[in-house]
Amino acid sequence: MTEDASPSSDLPEDDWDLDDEDLSLGESITPTPRPLSNQKKTQARAHSPHALETAPVAETTSESAKTERSVRKKKTTSSKSQAPSSIFEKISLTTVLLCLAGVFAWGLSTYYSEAPEGELVEFTKNFPAEGSSVSIAAVETWWREPVREGANRDEDVVIEAQLIPCASITLASSGSTILQASFRDGDDNLIGDTVNLVVKDGRFTASGDSTIEIHSTAGFRNAPDLHPYLNGDIDPWSLVITEEGAPEPPIVKARVGSRLLPKN
Repeated sequence: MTEDASPSSDLPEDDWDLDDEDLSLGESITPTPRPLSNQKKTQARAHSPHALETAPVAETTSESAKTERSVRKKKTTSSKSQAPSSIFEKISLTTVLLCLAGVFAWGLSTYYSEAPEGELVEFTKNFPAEGSSVSIAAVETWWREPVREGANRDEDVVIEAQLIPCASITLASSGSTILQASFRDGDDNLIGDTVNLVVKDGRFTASGDSTIEIHSTAGFRNAPDLHPYLNGDIDPWSLVITEEGAPEPPIVKARVGSRLLPKN
């Protein structure tokens, strides 16, 4: 048998060029792993611990979103349901206010139409004022503090009075009679005492002249009351002069002014 007939001569040398280290009879050959498909990767992520941790978070987020949507729906529904109620309340409140305004207007008109009207006080403005026996040419009025001491002190003035009304009366004719002068408040109530003035031949016997000054024995208990009197908050007082035997109507009804003069 020749060398050409040997089986080893027909094989290439490279096929048998293996080291002992490359091939060991005692070791098993491990197959090379193949790349996983997308589906397997997804499954692997689903079974991984990280996926288990993130899955509840995603589920919780979706639940909170659902809760927010439900709350929004409830708010929208409640606002829609409250709108008619709010409009109804506004209409009811407006109706009540209109009714109250109508009742107030009716009561006010009824008061002015049925309330008793006070008597308008007419003061004498035209002089001389004629009486049956004398005529009065002029009357002047003012306020002052009462004189408590001295030769000219005011007789019979009450202690409580701090300001008293005073007047100056001037005659115009030469008759003889007795005049009665009295001071009255805004309700025509007598203030102090009535002063009797004897007139003879056109002169007052107490002064010997055609002019005389008189004062009331009462007045304002508080001096600051003159300010509301000046502002019209207190009804005006008056000096009423009548003639004996003919008390009505008076010869003069003069308004007591707001002048404050020093005491004599």
